[in-house]
Amino acid sequence: MRFTCLKENLVLGVQTVAPTALRSGGLPVLKNIHISVEAGKITFTTTNLELGVQHTVRGKTEEDGSCLVPAKLFLDLVSLLPEGTVTVTLEESGLRIATADTSSSLHTIPEADFPIIPSLENPKNEVEFLISDFVEGLKKTQFSVGRNEQRPQFQGVLLVLDGQTVCFAATDGFRLAEAKGKIATQEGRVQCIVPTSAAQEIFRMLGSLSGSVKMALGENQACFLFDQTVVTTRLVEGDFPEYESLFPVGGTEHVVAVSALSKAVKATALFSRGGSSSIGVTGNADGSLDVHAESSEVGFHRTKVPATGPAGTGESITLNARYLLDILAVADGKVVVHLLNADRPVLVTPYEAAEGNNWRYLIMPIRG
Repeated sequence: MRFTCLKENLVLGVQTVAPTALRSGGLPVLKNIHISVEAGKITFTTTNLELGVQHTVRGKTEEDGSCLVPAKLFLDLVSLLPEGTVTVTLEESGLRIATADTSSSLHTIPEADFPIIPSLENPKNEVEFLISDFVEGLKKTQFSVGRNEQRPQFQGVLLVLDGQTVCFAATDGFRLAEAKGKIATQEGRVQCIVPTSAAQEIFRMLGSLSGSVKMALGENQACFLFDQTVVTTRLVEGDFPEYESLFPVGGTEHVVAVSALSKAVKATALFSRGGSSSIGVTGNADGSLDVHAESSEVGFHRTKVPATGPAGTGESITLNARYLLDILAVADGKVVVHLLNADRPVLVTPYEAAEGNNWRYLIMPIRG
């Protein structure tokens, strides 16, 4: 195996795939990067058995072949190479990496135990998203994914493709986030649950990119293609809960600045009982919001947050402060806080939703 490429291309390829290997548990072989030169393509591959990431690097190939190298060492090394051309050669002694002024040789690992990433069989329902829409959908939902192994259907982000709309949704049973965006026309309604690990990796990789991302579905797999990268993942089995009836109807709508509400919640959470993060939210008669907490260990805190809206009921609704802060961290400008009563969920929506790209967030109250 022998190829030559620019350092920046080599670094991009390794940085794209390495995090999957570095976060892999279990088998030691998964902590490595598979390098392959075949049919004029230079491909880097990593997998954690649930997720596979492949990135094709631009360069000149001279001899086909493949090998396996430690991900962390390879990542650290290529990041420190001088700018310019890098020549990579597989020799009997190891993988030689050479530039005009440096030369290194890495011990390789036997390839026999490295798992083969299964290709997507009978792909269907291929659809294309703008990367900006896809990133926004994940940004507004993935923090709500559950981690309860007894409820696997909560351990991923739901994607529903219907007509020209894509809906992202995630829940842990205590809060639910939903975001909608646009896609190219999809015939019929199709849905799948993308595992948390895959959603997080795709979100990381797409963060600095523009253009489009393509998705194709198989029987129990999904494949995402963008910028010389292919991500293949198993899908979560199970049925995502029907949640439409959970959204409250009626109540009062309070328009409040994200920055002001976020500061109030952070300060109030310091006074929550036993570090439980529970706080009270009350709609006042003048439309403003009270955010308050009291504990015997710490004391009492209250912030009156300026807001516009109808007169509130004055009834305190107890919420988990962390759940409220999660959505405020990814919201912009102003939000609308919908309050009904202490037994009904609190709904948070954007004050000005972007055309074709909207979201809503539901937080279940803490009772008792």
